Amino acid sequence: MGKTGDAIPWYPYGVHAAAPVDYLNLLLMIHGNREGRISFPSSYQKREKDLPDGEVIFYHPPTGSKIHFKTDGSIEVVATGDLTATVSGDATLTVEGDVTADVEGDVSIDSEGTVTVDGATAVNILSAGPVSVTAASGDVNIEATGGDVNVTSGGAGQRVALESLVAKYDAHEHNAAYPVDAPYLSNADDISTTLSAE
Repeated sequence: MGKTGDAIPWYPYGVHAAAPVDYLNLLLMIHGNREGRISFPSSYQKREKDLPDGEVIFYHPPTGSKIHFKTDGSIEVVATGDLTATVSGDATLTVEGDVTADVEGDVSIDSEGTVTVDGATAVNILSAGPVSVTAASGDVNIEATGGDVNVTSGGAGQRVALESLVAKYDAHEHNAAYPVDAPYLSNADDISTTLSAE
């Protein structure tokens, strides 16, 4: 067996790693001095194969996580575990195309300030289950500056629960004049309440 000794791992500026002890290393001795050995660790055994010419990958051999820079200008990020981004300042994302997020779990946005959703054409919220809007303190305001606000509940037995409307309906008297300021209430088969925007 050959002699053992220490060597300083050498990486490009800004790139650091702790290569496993069983990985291949290229050793250099400066001026033939064994005390000044430098090692260049390699992941040749677990390299990304069939990489097209001109493409670059930052790759984590033990897990397969990677950042892939492709020749068409696109970047592919693969995290086989969690993905965490910490920003001390502002974060800006500019997308000229579409943004699609396919999430199997929950989505949570926790902000100490204001959360604004601004759609130039439309904002759609679609849910297979209930949709809740809760204000822990203060009001919930829904405003349409150029049209109406429509709240529709379709199907027999469905109900639109608007407390002010329900209170007026519960307090009404048969054969009495309908309150002028009361909104329209249709039958239970297809309740559609339209609130005119100011």
